[in-house]
Amino acid sequence: MKRGIDVVLEQIRFSDALIDSDLVLTGEGQVDEQTTSGKTPMGVAQTAFVKGVPTIIIAGSLGAGIEDLYKFGVVSINSIVNKPMTLNEAVEDVKELLEASTEQIVRSFFYKQLTELKCT
Repeated sequence: MKRGIDVVLEQIRFSDALIDSDLVLTGEGQVDEQTTSGKTPMGVAQTAFVKGVPTIIIAGSLGAGIEDLYKFGVVSINSIVNKPMTLNEAVEDVKELLEASTEQIVRSFFYKQLTELKCT
């Protein structure tokens, strides 16, 4: 028996995609203690960790128990919600929220390279 995420990662040859990778971004609607039980971000992070690639999780919301994910190669867990809003508002604006959050995460992670290239 294998976890479903392990079967998927094998089929898409995820380990091969990590060659020469600097960072993995993965996501989930809500990250909480259930995430460590084999949900997609956990499987992705474990595989990347073995290959020495850090993982950042982007989520709609953060719940209790996320600290355990740091033991498996997750270096940061971020919510895309950037101000008070209802669930419906977040769902309606998910594209913009995800783009803005991802840009800020990538800028932070690659800050040194961006400054060397003098990118803005």
